[in-house]
Formats: sequence, C-alpha cells, structure tokens
Amino acid sequence: MRRYQDLPEPEIRHVRGVLVCSIEWAAFDLSRFLPRDDAVIALEGMYAQGFDLSAMHPLLKQQAGTWGIRRALEAYRSADPASQSPMETRTRLILDDAGITGFEAQVEEPALGYFVDLGHRFAKVAIEYDGDDHFDATRHRRDVRRINRLRAEGWEVITVTYDILMNHRDEFLRQVRRALERRGVRLAA
Repeated sequence: MRRYQDLPEPEIRHVRGVLVCSIEWAAFDLSRFLPRDDAVIALEGMYAQGFDLSAMHPLLKQQAGTWGIRRALEAYRSADPASQSPMETRTRLILDDAGITGFEAQVEEPALGYFVDLGHRFAKVAIEYDGDDHFDATRHRRDVRRINRLRAEGWEVITVTYDILMNHRDEFLRQVRRALERRGVRLAA
C-alpha cells in the first residue's frame, strides 16, 4: 500500500524554477518511510552535509498524528551527529537494541588525541569498526600501533567488521557485555 500526503504549503520551495520540498520535509519523509537503521543513517548523513537535525523538531511536533510519526521520532532520537560512518551507526544501534547502553560516538582519549569509533567513557571500552580499507598493510600497521597505544592508556578495544556484525552478532555482543562487566558495569538482564 502506498502512503500519500499532500505537502503543506510552507514545506514547498522553488529552486531554479522547480518545485521541491524543504530539507526538513525530506528528512521527515526519510525518517518515516525508511527502515529505522537506514533512516538514522540518512539523518546523520544529512547532518554531515550541514543540515541541523534540530530544524526537524518543529515539523515533527506539527505532524503529530500523521502516518509514520512514531518511526520518524524514533529515527530522530536515535540519530547521533557525532557518528562518522554508516557501519559505526549500525554497530551503535545493534548495541542499543541489545540493551547495551553507555556507548558514544567519537569518544576522545585525551592523552593520545585519538577518537574511538564508539566508546564507553566510564568503563574505557572502545569498539572500533574496521571496513575493508583497514586491511591494507600500511593501514593495518597504523591500526595495530593505535590499538596498542589505546590499551596502554587503559582502554579495552574490541574490533568489529561487517562479517562479525552480520554473521557473528551474538558473539560480538557477548564480548562487549563481558568487557563491560570486567570493567564494573552492571548490565540489565
């Protein structure tokens, strides 16, 4: 079934003689029609291109009761402007869905000036997402040095890949839970 809603007049713009919707409306539609993870990634991508996510808030309030508003609000609340990659976001959402909280995107280790992809500040547990570009020999050597330096500063580092997230998710979540428990974080059952 196709959902259709007329664009409210204030959300219509003229750009070089063409009628388009406002960026806020585009964000609203993406966040209510896409699956949650894809919607969050789309919103974060828009933020990375200069869109202020808070600009969506008035439209979300105005559209209360319309189809998809709950999905849009969930995506809006789940979006993290600090996230730097779609897979980093997927990793964070997988943790959230598993009830593992406290991880933030781009947490800095001040002694080194490094930012970890996802970090639990209290427990000093880092999750680093490694895409295919991390398997280049030069990049791998830098990554090993970086992880060793983070460990020397007290971080426990868990590396995750696409294969791990898609094919070994339960094992990954167990590793994260155990790392947090070793660091004194009590997790809900």
